[in-house]
Amino acid sequence: MLLRAGVFKGERMRYTLAQLDEMNGHEFEYAVADLLFHNGWRDVEVTQGSGDYGVDVLARRKNMRYGIQCKRYKGSIGVKAVQEAISGTDFYHRDIAAVITNSTYTKQAVKLAQTSGVRLFGRDFLEELIENYEIEYDSLDPENAAAIIRARRPAEQSGKSKEKELQKQSQKKSAGPKKNIFTIQQKMQKASFWNGRTVAIGIGIFLLYVLFGMLYMISQMF
Repeated sequence: MLLRAGVFKGERMRYTLAQLDEMNGHEFEYAVADLLFHNGWRDVEVTQGSGDYGVDVLARRKNMRYGIQCKRYKGSIGVKAVQEAISGTDFYHRDIAAVITNSTYTKQAVKLAQTSGVRLFGRDFLEELIENYEIEYDSLDPENAAAIIRARRPAEQSGKSKEKELQKQSQKKSAGPKKNIFTIQQKMQKASFWNGRTVAIGIGIFLLYVLFGMLYMISQMF
C-alpha cells in the first residue's frame, strides 16, 4: 500500500508528539510514513499490517533503502522490535533495518542494535521530523526537492545567520565587563600586596636601625 503524498483518511496530516502518543499502532505507522515523506525520504510505503514480516514502513533515504519497524508504545522498547526489524528488512531485501518509536529503548535493545547495525530512532527524531515537516515536497521533483527548498530560502537562512551573529556579539559584550572587573580586582589585589610588603620592609629597616643604635651606645659605655 503506497503512501500518497501526506494524505491519510482524506486529510493532510500535521502532528504534535502528544497526538502521536494517542494514536493506535496502524495510525502511528501512517503518521511516521507521512513525516518521513515530508522530510525528503522517498519511495515511502506502508506495508499491509498483519503479515508484514516485522517491517511496517519501507522508505529510501538518498541511496539507502530502509525497512522500518514502527512502535507507538508507552514503555521502553525491547529486543523483540529490533529482531523484527532485522527479519523484515531481510525479507524485503532492504539495506538498513530501523526502529522508530515515540518512546525509549531498553539497554538490551540498544546493545543488540549496535551489534547488528540496526538504526534506533526515538522521540527526539520524531520531534525533528515534526519541526522540519515540509509541504513543498508534495509538488517538487523528489530527487531535487531538498536543494530547491534550500535555494528558495536564502533570506530566512541569512536572517538566522544574522541572529546567531547578534547573539554572539551580545554574549561577548556581556562577558566584557565581567572580564574587566576581574582584571581590575586582580590589579587592586596586586597593588595592595605590594603596598603591604613595602610597609613591612620599611618597619623592618627602622627596627634594625634602632637596634644598631642601641648596640653602638652600649659599646661606648664600656
